[in-house]
Amino acid sequence: SASCGKVSIDTEFFTDKFKDDRKITHWAPLPIPETKSNAEMKGEVSMAKTLKYSILRYSPSGISGEQMNLGIIFYEEKEKIRKFRFIKNFKRLEAFDDEVDANVVKILLKGIKEDVEDEGKEFCMEEYIKYYVNAFNFSEIRTSLYENIEDTVEQLFKMYFRFEYKETDR
Repeated sequence: SASCGKVSIDTEFFTDKFKDDRKITHWAPLPIPETKSNAEMKGEVSMAKTLKYSILRYSPSGISGEQMNLGIIFYEEKEKIRKFRFIKNFKRLEAFDDEVDANVVKILLKGIKEDVEDEGKEFCMEEYIKYYVNAFNFSEIRTSLYENIEDTVEQLFKMYFRFEYKETDR
């Protein structure tokens, strides 16, 4: 199936490979998923696939520009795999905005999870995220190469939601 919109590459996470065996890795705040160099892959067919993702952010004030990451949509278009993971630490949200109703936000996040993961519905990430334009909005769509989707989802979630983990597990 064809893509339903444009996608930008996340230069903080994406690794670019060239035919002449040079590998350019862009800066990443946390280690990027392990990838093989072209030299290591000679004679092998790469099993890497592309995973799209977009981060749901909460911004209580359009003036201040402050934001907090709340969740992340993952979508693998060819395999039709889609997931939505979101925060569990709502105390952090309440500290970020003491006027927010965390129970309402939980309901919103659970609703997004149901929408995204409903296999009975057609899904286009570009169409889905464009309706979130106020206090809750999604980042532009980014991509990551992966071989094991569960490992990549976990690594990306840990990168954008490090405070969801114990300090020793970050």
